[in-house]
Amino acid sequence: MLHRYASAPDEPWKNGAGTTRRLYADAGLRVSVATIAQDGPFSVFPGLERVFIPVDAAVALAVDGVVSRAEPWTATRFPGDATVSAGLLEGPTRVLNLMFDPALLTLGVRIEPVHGPVADAVLLTGEGLSSDGEPVSPLDLVLGEAGLHGLVARISRRPPACD
Repeated sequence: MLHRYASAPDEPWKNGAGTTRRLYADAGLRVSVATIAQDGPFSVFPGLERVFIPVDAAVALAVDGVVSRAEPWTATRFPGDATVSAGLLEGPTRVLNLMFDPALLTLGVRIEPVHGPVADAVLLTGEGLSSDGEPVSPLDLVLGEAGLHGLVARISRRPPACD
């Protein structure tokens, strides 16, 4: 199934400080692309885990007071209830956000170049065709298989480990 970035409507952030385009959401996982146009705090999502992947430019990311440089196409994971803010270093950027409930699933994200069949991925750069022959554009989410050529964020989901 193909979820298109271009056709996802802008939605206001929970804290009202920006917008996001939701590509996919179910009971345990949400995949969206936010636009960060100014420095500021993130919304808090207690009980969830987050994965943050800058797309266009690096961001100064402060998580519970620890500041790091989040480079484009690198994943940073943090708890949804952390105190988080972003500072723009190179101008506005879009960010791929994955939020998931660790009680419902374990999420893995790998950023890698691909040239051929791949399943369950967000195309970051490049092009491709879905299994239905539909063109895949940057920031589109493919659930299922597609032939992609470029840089992708591969998403793997599985049930949480039992203790």
